[in-house]
Amino acid sequence: KKSFGKEARLKTFGSAAAGLCTVESDLDVCLSLGRRWETKISEKRSSEDEEDLKKDAWRQEKIDILRVFERKIRRVMRFKTTCIFGARFPIITVKDGVGTCVDISVQPRQNFGRLIARMLKMYTGDEKVRKIMLFVKVWSKRRSINQAFEGTLNSFSLSLLLVHHLRRMRIVPDIFRREEGDNEPALAVLRCADGRFRSVWFQTDETKLVREGLKRDFEVSEVLLQFFRYFAHEHEWSKKISIREEICQQDITEHVLWVEDALDPSNNAARCVDDEGLERIRNEFMRASNIFEKRGNLKEIW
Repeated sequence: KKSFGKEARLKTFGSAAAGLCTVESDLDVCLSLGRRWETKISEKRSSEDEEDLKKDAWRQEKIDILRVFERKIRRVMRFKTTCIFGARFPIITVKDGVGTCVDISVQPRQNFGRLIARMLKMYTGDEKVRKIMLFVKVWSKRRSINQAFEGTLNSFSLSLLLVHHLRRMRIVPDIFRREEGDNEPALAVLRCADGRFRSVWFQTDETKLVREGLKRDFEVSEVLLQFFRYFAHEHEWSKKISIREEICQQDITEHVLWVEDALDPSNNAARCVDDEGLERIRNEFMRASNIFEKRGNLKEIW
């Protein structure tokens, strides 16, 4: 607060905030500097191209703040730090002597990271669903297909794959469904990947979720078997995947794999997947499905 003002806050997001962290997970933290900082950035204008300057100003301001923060952490706390400013969201990575890793970014009070965690929390409130998501996450890590920097999936896109399948099986509700007469305001208005500002909304009141027709009594092992079987044998990988739809209808016109970011339709959450990575992903689904069907033992798919 001495460096960044009284409104500065560090807030968790990502898997820890969504209830999906494991002992191997990094901790994602965002530094929010409050309204004065956000107002300062939003007031920057260009007579030639306002939107582009505003976008660049946000990014450069974040990088400058992270540089200051990184130097203080390194000098005062003596932790090892790494700056990753070329990413879509610039971050610094901090590691202590025992291997604990914290990724720090600078975000406004309302941001996609925290909203994504809040969205996933709407699904993980069901303990069986949380167990399924954790199992798939650990499986993907051990089979090396949850490594975006190597051309495969990231944890968010993997979670979206699973939620899409759970919606197909009528296990989780459609949290983006608005009932007639529902005039709840947007949760936030955020800049999307295509540069446009869009309202972000999903149902956050569990009592208002429509659960009619959903399966209430299901076995975790059966859902996992169906998940592996579907992406091994049934899914058309040339189609876009969205948790807003139970059926994949749109063809992919760019990128190898398209998993729609549920909060930002212009963002492909699986944009890092390349041809080799997609082949590895498909092979791992085939392997898991075959082992599961022949032996029926979850432990053997690792």
